[in-house]
Parts: sequence; structure tokens; C-alpha cells
Amino acid sequence: MFLHPMFLCGEPRVADYDLVNAIGRLADTSIAVSRLLFSGHLLKFPGMKLVIAHGGGALPYALGRLARNHKIAQGKYADPRKGFEAMYFDSCVFDADTLEYLARKAGPGRVMLGSDQPFPDRRPRAGEAARGRVFQRRAEKGHTRRNGSGRVPHPRGLLESAMKGRDCMRRIVGSVLALVCSASLAQGYPNQPVKILLPYGAGGVADISARVVAQKLSQQLGQQVLIENRPSAGQIVATEAAKNAAPDGYTLLWFNQGHAVSASLFNSLPYDPAKDFLPISTVGFFGMALLVDSKSPYASLKDLIAAAKASPGKLNIGTTSPGGTQHIAAELFKSMAGVDFQTIPFKTTPLIITSLKGGDLQAMVEILAPMIPHIKSGNLRALAVTFDHRFAGLPDIPTLAEAGVPGYEASAWNGVAAPLKTPKPVIDRLNREINVAVEAPEVKQRLQDLGVDAKGSTPEALHALLVSETAKWKKVIEAAKIPKQ
Repeated sequence: MFLHPMFLCGEPRVADYDLVNAIGRLADTSIAVSRLLFSGHLLKFPGMKLVIAHGGGALPYALGRLARNHKIAQGKYADPRKGFEAMYFDSCVFDADTLEYLARKAGPGRVMLGSDQPFPDRRPRAGEAARGRVFQRRAEKGHTRRNGSGRVPHPRGLLESAMKGRDCMRRIVGSVLALVCSASLAQGYPNQPVKILLPYGAGGVADISARVVAQKLSQQLGQQVLIENRPSAGQIVATEAAKNAAPDGYTLLWFNQGHAVSASLFNSLPYDPAKDFLPISTVGFFGMALLVDSKSPYASLKDLIAAAKASPGKLNIGTTSPGGTQHIAAELFKSMAGVDFQTIPFKTTPLIITSLKGGDLQAMVEILAPMIPHIKSGNLRALAVTFDHRFAGLPDIPTLAEAGVPGYEASAWNGVAAPLKTPKPVIDRLNREINVAVEAPEVKQRLQDLGVDAKGSTPEALHALLVSETAKWKKVIEAAKIPKQ
């Protein structure tokens, strides 16, 4: 059945459909739609489909009648949206809000694009038709140019005006198509496994954290969320692969502080972390600790700072490789505390601990995860943590800001990002799911055991974090004169 308000047409037409209801006004069309929707008659004809022309114009009337006739609806459809299942809406006069409503309520597949589609197209072709129609319309209306009497605009100007109208319609239809496609993708997302590219090797804190969150997301989304390890210097391999992936929400990137630091450590990168990705949400913040041996004479951070100032350049503090999170955190401590010491890089954490216990180092900076057992057993003494707040897993240990370096904060952070041009409905869905996942008690506890402070965010907050961290660590790296690679 094809419903069409005939007053919108210049002349009667013959439809290609078997049955046509030519209705006088948009309001009349809406009355017919309301009656069909709530009468229950459609239930008797499950194979019948309705095509409602200019439904965007009729819909406001129909919605108004729906509100007034809610009693009619009761008992006919438990869910009024069921009535939309048999209807297709022509999109000719849709605005974005109406189209979004229909795509959400009826489903994108229930919306047609193209006015009067059931009618055969008997119009002349190309620019000749546009020119003829414009001249005829102008002449019938006695159109004048400015205040002149009986004058008709120049044909070129009229044709250009008509063509501009066509271009405008093309842009509108393009926007409508994009909205429908995005809504359709988000509605069925995800319908296959989702892959997160991790720029680190297996077994580390980032890897374990990612797998904990991925497992929870798999339960929430109803599809597997897989972690794919692609370690490389500067995280380039995984990040470039994510950048070049299809922007459909099925290939994501484990975003982290390394992306903020790498811009200052490398002469060039095949991507811009701030411009080539759409942030989704943070996942958690990795705290670090400044530690000494359990037999060390330094009982507090102030003792260590006093010793460093008394013997400039004599103390040795161990970290991981140059440019790593621990290394630049130590350099930030040196700068903000106003002390001078030697930062000694090591390849592995066990080597740092061995040197600290042997007296070759006076202190070390390392992420919390591998240090928590040493702290709790009394093998090492934590002077402070690098968070801007006390870590829930070690509540008795002060922050560096509390212990003697006001304003100090250095946390490694992790999050999730998607390739540029990923549809916003997909980004919004993933953001909601990640925030729910990291707030789950079992996830928070597991991440806390790893020294991670679980915390989600908005996409905008993650982007702001990336920008601010990039500027912050650039200053530290330049002050420490860490060479670029």
C-alpha cells in the first residue's frame, strides 16, 4: 500500500504499486497512519507493507495523534514501535531529528531514500528539464527582476539557481545516507570479534590489564574482544597498523602514555597520535614508586633529597631504558626537587633490584606492579608513590607531592582509541561499555592488584590528557637532553 498526500503533486499520477491511497493533506496522511498503526488491522495482514510518502512531514502530526490517542493504542500493541515494522517512510522532507527518530524506532532498513519512488520517472532529462520548469514557473508567477515591470531573469542566472538547488539536495541526501549508515552500523555493532592492537609484548602489566578489560568487554558486547600483541620500539608497529585499519570499530588501539612521549623521542613518526585517532576512554593509571633498600639510611623522601643536595651528582637512581616511563619520571623528580643525581638505565627490573641491594644504587623508580610484593614483604622500602593521590593498594605510602615535592605527578596511563572516521555511534557505544567494565568490582580489584588505578573517561577527557601529557613530557625530555631516535 502506498500512501501519498496528493496536494503536494502538481497533477495526478499513476503509481506502480497495486494499491494507492491518495490523501489530501499531510494531516490526513497522519490520521490514516495512526489508524492503521493502532487499529490492529495490520496484524491481520503480516505480508502487507506500507510506503508512506513525505513521512517526514506527516510524522509530527502522527506523533501528536499518538499522544492524544494513547488509549486506542492500549491493548492493540504492547509496544507501539511494533507498528513501524510494516512501514517504510519516504525521506523527501526529513530533517535530521526525524530521520534519527525513525532509524532508532523503526530501524534504518525501514526508511526509503527518494521521494515518489514508486512513480515512474517521465521527466525530460539533463539541464533542459530544469530550465524549462524554472521558466514556466517564473512566467506563471509573473516573476520580475528587482522592481522592473514584467521582466524575467536571465536564463543563465535561473539555470545556475536551479543547479545550486540540485547540489544542495545532493548534499542533504549525502548527509542522510551517512546518518542512516552510521545508525545502522551502531545498531548492529558488534556482529563479529573486536581486535585491540597492543604495542607491548605478552606478560607485562599492560598486557595483563588489557586482557582483564577485554574479557569483561566480551561479556558485555556478546562478541569476543581479542588482544593482539605487536611490540616494537616506540610502539610504532601497532600504532601504524591501527591507523591504517578500517574505521569500523573492529580494530582498536591500546592507547597509552607512550604515545604522548614518543612525539618527543623520535625525529619522525608515520602518524600523529592527536590527529589520526579518535580517543574512546581511559582504562587505568599505572602508578610508580620511588624505592630504597630496606637497610638504606634514607627513611623518608626528605632524607634522600637532603643527601642528594649534600653530594650533587654522587647518588645513583636506577630506572629502565632511556625514554621509558620510569626514566622520565626520575628526570621529572630531579627537576622538580632541584637535585642532581645520576640516572642509571637497566634492561630489566630484577637487575635494578640486584644493584640496589648490592649498594651500587641508592634508589630506584619502577612501576608498582612488580614492586608490591617486595614492599609488602619488607624487602624494599617505598618512600613515595608517583600518583597525585594515595594508591588504594598501599594506603600508608605518601605521594611524592605529600612527601616533599609539591605538585609532582607522574603516572603511566592506558586507554583505547579507534582509527579516524570511526562512526560516532560506535565510539559512544564503546565508551559506555569500557566505563562500565572498569567500574566492575572484579575488574577494579584485579587491576589494583597490578598497581593500576582503574578509571574510565569521556573521549574528550582522553584527548585532553594526551595533549597535556605530550606538552609535559616534551619539557622533561628536552631538559634531560635525552637524544631523539
